[in-house]
Amino acid sequence: MRRCAVVFSLCMAPRAFAAQCGSATIYSAADADTLRKSCSTVDGTITLQASLNENISLDGVQVITGNLTGEDCAMVSVTGPSPANSSITLLSSTLTTIHGDLNLGCIPALANVSLPNLKTVYGGFDIVDFDNLTYLDITNLESVGYFHTRIPTLRTMLHNELRNVTGAHGSKRVYVEQTSLASVDSLFRNPLDIGDSLAGVVLDAWTLKRLTNFTFGFSRAGSLSVGGVGNLSVTLGGPETTSMKLTNLTFQSGVAELARNSKLANLTIDSVLLDGNNNFTDLLLPVDSMSNLLVGDEETLARLELPPQAINYTNFSFTAQNCRNLNLSSQFATNADGTTRQTWYWPQKDMNDIYVDGDVAMAFL
Repeated sequence: MRRCAVVFSLCMAPRAFAAQCGSATIYSAADADTLRKSCSTVDGTITLQASLNENISLDGVQVITGNLTGEDCAMVSVTGPSPANSSITLLSSTLTTIHGDLNLGCIPALANVSLPNLKTVYGGFDIVDFDNLTYLDITNLESVGYFHTRIPTLRTMLHNELRNVTGAHGSKRVYVEQTSLASVDSLFRNPLDIGDSLAGVVLDAWTLKRLTNFTFGFSRAGSLSVGGVGNLSVTLGGPETTSMKLTNLTFQSGVAELARNSKLANLTIDSVLLDGNNNFTDLLLPVDSMSNLLVGDEETLARLELPPQAINYTNFSFTAQNCRNLNLSSQFATNADGTTRQTWYWPQKDMNDIYVDGDVAMAFL
């Protein structure tokens, strides 16, 4: 019996070790140390407790088969005491793959996230609802199911380039809200196809006015929404983009300039919306194919231009209203050197609704 008991104990030991590399909740640095020193692969989900107040290292962990997530925001009291340490770091120089989601939020003390060798997140990449996060190192992140951040305080992001969006939870969106970054081009400049999903960068008054240029190079997206804080310049087409198709392009606010990369051979946008509170003055819409143009409440807009390609637009609708400085008195403009150029080309094929109020003359129609 003694001999059998010893054999039984030895057989059970490996099972106990395997259980330690399953799903785990991290309450302290000591919990993280125990996990990372034992497990290169975590067969489950790692959950970070919202009350963490010390640096968390996951060095040693290479693969997470589940999620890397923060505590459910719905379970976190917004009236609870602040952590003793108001600035902590989450880091892992070894983590390369997350088979589930990376979903961080509601960890008030988290100021730095350093995952420089994370290459693939098969699920969604979500980092939202932070008031303290200023530094994000995802240098080698190339592939995600989708990407979404809302981090008003984020000033530094180390990232080479996003090369693949595979889709997760029914979406392939790439969307950045409320950021204080000076550039987000690493996420948007490559010719990615995200199907009918949403893309965009939207800032507001709560963010620093550091993002002044935005390059969008996706070859396909359902909708592109862009909002700046007064002086944002947008370029359609990245260095490797030759064709782009969008269902909707919306300028929400704070955009001042629009340009088209010379390498972009074809640009198709079904519907363009200028939603008010932008800072355009003279706007050329360099679109090869467009069906609907709606301009409303654009107080600074003085001249609106359509390119020669517009003569081939089909079933075109145009609405312009509440744009008190918009001059639609002619299809031509005088250049600084005294020469004349045509600035508006009406479609020569079937047209739908035309509704224009303001300074309109027969020479424009």
